[in-house]
Amino acid sequence: MKNKANNQSLDKARDQRGFTLIGLVIVVLVVVVLATAAFIWIDPATHIGNAKDRKRQQDVLAIANAISEYVNDHHGALPVLGAVTTDKKTLCRVQGGSTIVCGGDTKDCLRIAHEDFYNGYLADLPIDPAKTANTDTGYYLEKDSNGMLVVGACSTTGAAAVTKTTNIKVNCAAYAGGHCWYLSNATGKDCNNYCAELGLVCVEKAKYASDVDSGASGYCALNEALEGDTVCNSGCVLTTTDSPGNYDGASTCIYREYPLDCTQKDVNYYNLCPCQ
Repeated sequence: MKNKANNQSLDKARDQRGFTLIGLVIVVLVVVVLATAAFIWIDPATHIGNAKDRKRQQDVLAIANAISEYVNDHHGALPVLGAVTTDKKTLCRVQGGSTIVCGGDTKDCLRIAHEDFYNGYLADLPIDPAKTANTDTGYYLEKDSNGMLVVGACSTTGAAAVTKTTNIKVNCAAYAGGHCWYLSNATGKDCNNYCAELGLVCVEKAKYASDVDSGASGYCALNEALEGDTVCNSGCVLTTTDSPGNYDGASTCIYREYPLDCTQKDVNYYNLCPCQ
């Protein structure tokens, strides 16, 4: 009987210790839940802002990785339509028709409409948590003082900037259709000759619109990227006779809807040349 009583006492002690341990775990869990709820309730703006910045970091990394893979497959060309400069240019899939402010710079957006990019590298351009349309994603490209490509978010909730410096060197005067483009240095010079002067080779049958459709909007954007906003102010005129991808030195630009011929030239025009 004495042994039985002792065993019962031991069992009771064990049960009490087990209950105490379970109770302690429950108390800790309750404290954690209450602390988390208090943090969110006391400072919801900071909590939400931090979540947005984490999303921005993920988006910037995704864009940088996709562009890096694309560049490796396209002879160093970026998938954009236009020039990448030391100014921050906001990325867009659709041109909105007005300039965009990003980090103190006010520029036209840098369009990525090349379907090869979306089919093989990034399903769609991410959009900043504070933005709502692909005419202004809230993310930008620029080149740093060493000429390296930088991807970043135009704004953040916290004090720290969200950027990613890639190992991509921005070497081309402008980009379009997965090619590097240059404006020839003299009238009447075909692209074979001009690319050779650069130590490069002309890309035969290239198209200059970033979505592989050589329409007026693609050509005008490329021409403006190479020459500045003073060209094409009177629009772009379709031609079936003049050399492709040319700039006529006036406010009206001439373009063709069929691929470029590297040997064709006109004495009146500076050719736009795709070289690699």
